[in-house]
Amino acid sequence: MKRLSVSILTLLLLVLFFNGCKKNTALEFQKVDHIRFMLSAQDNDSSKGYCKVDIQFLYPSKGDDEIVLKKIQQQLLVYAFDSSYIDYPVKAAIDTFIKTTFDSYSKHIIDKQVFAENSTNEEWRMNTVIIFNDNGLLSYELSRSSQIGKVYRSEYTQYLVFDLHTGNKIAQRDIFEEGVEPVISDLLKKQIMLEKGFDTEEHMINNGYFFAMNIVPNENFSVSDKGISYLFNSDEIAVYSLGQTEVFLPFSKLAPYLKKESPIAHLFAK
Repeated sequence: MKRLSVSILTLLLLVLFFNGCKKNTALEFQKVDHIRFMLSAQDNDSSKGYCKVDIQFLYPSKGDDEIVLKKIQQQLLVYAFDSSYIDYPVKAAIDTFIKTTFDSYSKHIIDKQVFAENSTNEEWRMNTVIIFNDNGLLSYELSRSSQIGKVYRSEYTQYLVFDLHTGNKIAQRDIFEEGVEPVISDLLKKQIMLEKGFDTEEHMINNGYFFAMNIVPNENFSVSDKGISYLFNSDEIAVYSLGQTEVFLPFSKLAPYLKKESPIAHLFAK
């Protein structure tokens, strides 16, 4: 009888322990794939100007907690478009964005009186990638680009990390100890120099990294079970022709500077 009581007590303790642990939750995603054209002329001649919107948008469609799911959906819409889209259903938000873009293009054509001899093309692209969706964390990549005519072009990629237990976007202050920014900056610079084969910081600057002072933890990061990756967009730390620079720092290097209790602590505590 005593042995049975001990077994029951052990079972109860195990139940309490596992109930207290975080779920290894993950989200399920759906994809909205829209490519739409609008011609500036009525005769279906694209040489007279057109507007193209290409959206490949992955969004969370199912999760353990509906409130968390909705919270993450809303934040993704704000980052993808702007705050006016926060309460839209995902597909309605994308349809509205496309209509607004086409309306703006039509107004531009009329205001500028652009005709065949001076056609203007506009292209808008959005692409999304799931980097990591496990262990109660979501790392999400959102890339946007636009081109107007042959002159103006803009490209930007944003990494976003969410706590799947709360729906909150995770910021650096949530995971790093206070005052460690100079140390992380130094780690980032050294990793770039190692990967690119630069002997000194001067060597790095002379090879296109003219804005080396901007190599700092910049909130544009993703998290996996291996470490943290920082992304610097074109013209942020180096000349445009060098493109984006991604720097991966493993937890083995970051561990001394990370908060022991944070939304990602269970990853580097393993």
